[in-house]
Amino acid sequence: MKSGGGVAVPLRVAVVGLSHRWQALLDQIGVFYQSVEPEHITRPEETGPVLLLGDGVEANRKVRQAVQSFLKAGGAVLLQAPLAAALFGLALRSISARALLTPPSDPFFPLPFTPVESTLAVLDHADCVLDDQERATVTRIDYGGGRLLVLPGGLIDQLGEYQVVRRKFFVPNRSRFPTERVCRVNRQGIRYLVEKGFQLLFHELGLPYVVRWPFPRGADGVFLFRVDTDFARPDQIEALYQLFCQWDVPATWFVETASAEDHLGLFARMEGQEIGLHCYRHRIFPTVEENLADIRRGLAVLAKVGLQPTSYAGPYGEWNPALHRALVHSGFTCSSEFALAYDDRPFALPACQDARAFWQLPIHPISVRRLFLAGFSESEMVSYYLQKLNQLAAYRQPVVFYHHPGHGRLAVFREVFQQVQRLGWPKLSFREYLDWWAASRKAEAIVTYQGGHLLTKGASPDQNLVLGVHWPRSKEADPEIWQLISLATPETRQWQPPAADNPPTEVGTVRRLLRKDWRMWLNDWESYRGKRKR
Repeated sequence: MKSGGGVAVPLRVAVVGLSHRWQALLDQIGVFYQSVEPEHITRPEETGPVLLLGDGVEANRKVRQAVQSFLKAGGAVLLQAPLAAALFGLALRSISARALLTPPSDPFFPLPFTPVESTLAVLDHADCVLDDQERATVTRIDYGGGRLLVLPGGLIDQLGEYQVVRRKFFVPNRSRFPTERVCRVNRQGIRYLVEKGFQLLFHELGLPYVVRWPFPRGADGVFLFRVDTDFARPDQIEALYQLFCQWDVPATWFVETASAEDHLGLFARMEGQEIGLHCYRHRIFPTVEENLADIRRGLAVLAKVGLQPTSYAGPYGEWNPALHRALVHSGFTCSSEFALAYDDRPFALPACQDARAFWQLPIHPISVRRLFLAGFSESEMVSYYLQKLNQLAAYRQPVVFYHHPGHGRLAVFREVFQQVQRLGWPKLSFREYLDWWAASRKAEAIVTYQGGHLLTKGASPDQNLVLGVHWPRSKEADPEIWQLISLATPETRQWQPPAADNPPTEVGTVRRLLRKDWRMWLNDWESYRGKRKR
């Protein structure tokens, strides 16, 4: 539905069934969207060229007629397989999938390694995005004059997962991979599938794909650093702090307060750093009351030196709904646990109160200790982090590394900080980045496409909103280039993803990543034994 004439097409997604999880996912992606009721679905030039059928949409006559009319007018629809089968009479089957992957020829390439470990509903003629048994799971269809993109049923349901398992993290050309206990499902991969799906649909309609840029001031990337102080000695804390001062890194420190009561002054005297709470006792609990008690005890310790944190990171990276409710009740506004998500952009959790948002800020979960246990030398650790830095930036994600002062190896991060400085990326604390992120998600603009040109209005200059625009490519071999447009200044420039290692694309490698070896069983036993001691 290319707009070459006088019709201005709004470059947004119209959403029927806008639940909290879809809203959080769309805000992560940064696409402009609008909630609509089925009876208000009109022509793509009015509603928006791409329609998302989200949660709670019924396959009744009213919805079927509205969607078919939308497709006939040249629109595109993204939905899940069970609803597609019910609306259009398509054949559906169930598969048990452990992970999703894309070969280089797949339109969704390069999908990050995406464990799902669940039963998925897929259409019989799915044609892309393979599972670990090489079965296609995503379907693209020309239908009724428009385009359908059908995701497997059950996939979006995995966004609420917080069960922890030990996972291997892919590193090319190595016999041993680092491991860590993280969320059973990779939320990053699910978000990527939806995001790439929107991009494909806009391009297939001959339209540019427009999002809010995920980095402040239109930067090429953003760098954050998290510290978990677990049982660190004062000299180890001081050495790490001095490294941050040397390289002007505003790290966010999550203080394990039980062992730090005798040297809290170290944290109170830090300049240019954010101080958050890790815990008092190094564990989380199954009930709200137990978590509240531990949080209050930790806050009371920090209050002795005038510290009042609003950021939290759970011990062992673990998370549960009882902890979340306790954090909201205690006045926190963000937390960071890789049991819930890792290697992804921030996203909002239900705040349990409508007054304010509560943010989850995922990090890269592999520490220098995990690399050491996988047989990495210090020079190989540096190479690992520098390659991971490029890979995360290529996916347009913040780079968030973390460290325990007791693990030493500061020379590794000296090299990383030097590279970040060379790149000229902004370096921010958790609070700084999340404040910017929250404001950028609220910033609104009306972006339309008419006669081959983008038109924007509605954003005030002080919002500092930068648009990322991805134009349809004439050939698949053309480089991946984004146009960045600042609405606060007349600046426009181009951004190209840095060169980075691709995720695993072969089924054999994916199966190897999914296979648990004796070292992982041993690591899990050591983790369990460590918790019992706490």
